[in-house]
Amino acid sequence: MIRLEAVNVSFPVFYNDALRSLRGYISTRAQGRSSVESSGIIHVNALQNISMTVERGERVGIIGLNGAGKTTLLKTIAGIYAPTSGSLTVKGESRGFFNISAGLDPNASGLRNIHNMSFYYTRNIDEIKEKIPEIIAFTELDEFIYMPVHTYSSGMLARLMVSVAIHYEAENLLFDEALGAGDASFHEKLNKRVLKMVEDAKCFVLATHSFVLMRQYCTKALLLNKGKMECYGNIDEVIERYIVLNKASA
Repeated sequence: MIRLEAVNVSFPVFYNDALRSLRGYISTRAQGRSSVESSGIIHVNALQNISMTVERGERVGIIGLNGAGKTTLLKTIAGIYAPTSGSLTVKGESRGFFNISAGLDPNASGLRNIHNMSFYYTRNIDEIKEKIPEIIAFTELDEFIYMPVHTYSSGMLARLMVSVAIHYEAENLLFDEALGAGDASFHEKLNKRVLKMVEDAKCFVLATHSFVLMRQYCTKALLLNKGKMECYGNIDEVIERYIVLNKASA
């Protein structure tokens, strides 16, 4: 279960006399989501008064225009950002899939990079050792797994990173956009694996711009607008409201 009650998240941005233009720039770009202290600190209000509950078995898709706060909300749930005010309750272990290239060393082999990138998801050495053979098989890289990844094509590299990410499950899964890599057959295998992860998870939260993925993976949706909740609930109703909002901003 994931519960947010009146959660606010703001980030301080410091500037001095040489950077006065930064204040005006941020104020304009943040569209009313910033405040300035007399000390010269700008506070950008990334999330404002967010209250929502994700019950066990629910799959929530988060949608919104660029800069709406989707990734910030995911990272707040993951514990990367602490709420400035309000309360956050998360029951069970959470894993966030925000940067699947974390830990990647271009000069190391695919195998060594599986070790390195696995530490982004777990510190349990035994768990990593247990999963390595399965990850190697899933990559379909064969003998290339022992070669430096700077020799890989972009598709091979994507398969390596994705294969590591999807082998570390948790009770609560937090995805920033969907994973995608490889040819049609690999993508089909990947999709089946991700669907199983979603089904096995207690709670699943996905930030996306794709209506297709939201309908495929989620049971309800949240629309964010400039850091605030626009609507939360039925997927089709949220998508309809998003389309209206998108047209108004065009």
